[in-house]
Amino acid sequence: MNEVSRGMDVKPLTAVLVRSKRISDLPALHRRLNVSTETQAVFPSAVLLSVFNVLGLVEEGLAVILAIVAIVVLLYLFVSMYSATFERRREIATMRALGARRAIILSIVLLESAALAVVGGVAGIVAGHGAAYVGASLLAARGRPQTHPFAIGALQPLTLAAVVVLGALAGLLPALLAYRTEVAENLAPLS
Repeated sequence: MNEVSRGMDVKPLTAVLVRSKRISDLPALHRRLNVSTETQAVFPSAVLLSVFNVLGLVEEGLAVILAIVAIVVLLYLFVSMYSATFERRREIATMRALGARRAIILSIVLLESAALAVVGGVAGIVAGHGAAYVGASLLAARGRPQTHPFAIGALQPLTLAAVVVLGALAGLLPALLAYRTEVAENLAPLS
């Protein structure tokens, strides 16, 4: 309607906000105005409620996708740490032969797993803020309100901490494998 009204000398009336004296009068007023094809009555609260319901469904869907991605990433981290620990049995046995205690070996593997989770979590947050910046720039170019894409929410540090804890848990079994590495078996000649 705004595009149509720009070319007209007399501006048409596009919307009217009506408040009834009693809330009980709203359904009758709504029915009376919706009889004609020239008028349409809308309850703003009902429209907003339906929009928020749709957004809630989208948010739930994104949460399910996030959970699936998190499980896949944890499995990938577990498999990569397990295979790396399995391939480094000789190095681990050498460290043990040089005096490293089993607890040190365990903590090194757990620290490596947690460090990988920290790097991945920080990279994810930075990439998310970068995508938000691009989206905010595109919206600003179309005349939409400007947002703050680099604002850190209260949930982000908690999410990063959860990622680090889950990353350390994914490295627990490979760390136990490294912990149980026998020196004599793994330092035997390769031939």
